[in-house]
Amino acid sequence: MVQALNVVSHSFPINGHFPLAESQTTGVEVAVTFEQLLEENEQLKRQNQLYRDVVAFTGHEWRNQLSLLRLSTTSLDQDAGSQFTEQQRTALKRIQHSAAAIHRTADNYLMWSRLDRGPFTLNSTFVDLQREIFGPVNFLFAEQLATYQQQVKVHLCQPGLLVWADKSLLVSLYENLLDNTLRASKPGSTVIVRGYERGHSHEFSIWTDGAGLPDGYLDEILARFTTGYGDSSSCGLGVYLAYRIAEAHGGELRIVSVPESWTNVVVTLPQRRT
Repeated sequence: MVQALNVVSHSFPINGHFPLAESQTTGVEVAVTFEQLLEENEQLKRQNQLYRDVVAFTGHEWRNQLSLLRLSTTSLDQDAGSQFTEQQRTALKRIQHSAAAIHRTADNYLMWSRLDRGPFTLNSTFVDLQREIFGPVNFLFAEQLATYQQQVKVHLCQPGLLVWADKSLLVSLYENLLDNTLRASKPGSTVIVRGYERGHSHEFSIWTDGAGLPDGYLDEILARFTTGYGDSSSCGLGVYLAYRIAEAHGGELRIVSVPESWTNVVVTLPQRRT
């Protein structure tokens, strides 16, 4: 049977040592030096750094090999695709789809390693939402959209809407949110993307009439390795990374959802005047 130790609180070190704390239930004495606590803290920091390094190294190795695999399958499809049987073409498409999904996972691991290392410098510029973010990322999902007969419709408050952001991070944010949204949406559904100004901020939102999030799940979905909608194909980093990227820009990410009806994800970024 395990008994809890009732350690005296508000103890301060005396000559570099914490006073002995005697359990009221077991009589066990605990003595910890300040130096021991510092050493344990440093050991935890080293373990955490090693963990991040492994994540980053693995992500790089995956990404390099997957880039080669995707290039090779695309070349094979273009050069010899017409000679394949229907079964072979289907198999090749599955390989390409799986390679693209794992490639995104590797990118997410690298982004996670970068964001969790601590403060970093944003390479912010004025970014054209449609031309540099929505258009290119939507194109990446063109085949998936066609397969499931889904659409992405973009509505902007004005043509050429500019936001002040780190372009590479904003691409990652939108790609992750769109990927999650499409997987949660029903075949044949339409995803609505909006961009607009609100006060001294820019906002864009992604709305879908998918399954919606269950009650009490909105806070959990922002945590690492949390997947929604019973999805086992995702590593559960996408929404967490999007949240962290918005936060790094001094903005925020909000999710509003009605179970079995719709979900709307809103990203707010501070506005910088030209």
